Amino acid sequence: MAIFVKSQLTANILYSSFTNLELALKISSLLLQNFQGQLDLNVTYIETSEDLKLATDVSNIVFDLTYSASLSELIKELAEEKHFIIASIIETSSTYSEWEFFIHNSLKDQIGALISIVSYLNWETFIVVSDQTYSEDDGFLNYFSNKNYQWFYFSNSNDQSLADLFIGKIVQASGIRNIVILNRGESTKLLLKSLEKSNLLYIGTGAIIGNKGFWGLYGNGVVSYCESGLELADSYYNYEGLAFVKFLKQILSFISIYDSLALREFLSKNTEDHHPLSNFTLINTKNSENLLVGNIFNGILTLVKPLVYPGNSSKIPNSPTTDIAIWIADGTSNPGSLSENSTLKFVYGELYALELWENKHSLDNFKIKVVDTDCGVF
Repeated sequence: MAIFVKSQLTANILYSSFTNLELALKISSLLLQNFQGQLDLNVTYIETSEDLKLATDVSNIVFDLTYSASLSELIKELAEEKHFIIASIIETSSTYSEWEFFIHNSLKDQIGALISIVSYLNWETFIVVSDQTYSEDDGFLNYFSNKNYQWFYFSNSNDQSLADLFIGKIVQASGIRNIVILNRGESTKLLLKSLEKSNLLYIGTGAIIGNKGFWGLYGNGVVSYCESGLELADSYYNYEGLAFVKFLKQILSFISIYDSLALREFLSKNTEDHHPLSNFTLINTKNSENLLVGNIFNGILTLVKPLVYPGNSSKIPNSPTTDIAIWIADGTSNPGSLSENSTLKFVYGELYALELWENKHSLDNFKIKVVDTDCGVF
């Protein structure tokens, strides 16, 4: 059993060839800035099982940044033997060790937060854009089984022209004007800029940004959410780094002298299935400023400030389809009879054609809106 005091706390960031080195360095930099003098921090490259054994000999906490299922399994085995805490950035398998804890909320809780916003807005028809593909095993699709939604994949890209093309060819052409974006912040900002350029963020429309995209908020009237404690993240690296800072602060809130078993029990009692408790901050953009307007705790949404929607509207956007305005000189401005105004013969034909078009639903998610006008002589 390992017994240690805070000043002797030893943490080791383990990374591999699958890890983005810049991410590992950013996380180590944030930890050193926030916990100077409170822990001994090492950053170790892992290639073999021998590397792992050496790296974990004197570690109280291991930050698993290997992004490798096989290496993560070896780390779990060593934790069972040596009794150290594992802080994992991703879930590499459906099972976890009693020594393993995750720095992010579970997928179930993240979906629950999204569902609470969709339910609050009373959306039945919407588009989902994501940089991931989900299977039925993930449970994501099952949560929206009673909704009329379309799912589109858009990879994380730094190319604005690709975002413009995607919005124009896919989103705009779909006719659906309620949109959920689940990409990372960098590509989220590109997509929001494209929506604005295509005049798709106007009164009556709505945009929800997922938990990993909130730092890319742009424009006005967009709704987003993030894990509590990560509100200051302004990049992906910062987002992950602050999650580790939050985790370590939780550990250091424990008593000054403790053993590894007691720490494990403390974390088990203060997490949910070894994930952070389900607590999200609700964010709303107003005049290009991100405002903290409420929270979502265990799937229950609570507002402390009213939400603003595109076009500075306070009305909940729930007009999912697109109106196609057609102006018809139907005699409303210049009334006449069929016998004295031959134009009306064509008007009746036009109205009948539009009625047939709508009855046959020639274009899903588009709706004809007839605007009365005159023939132009006035």
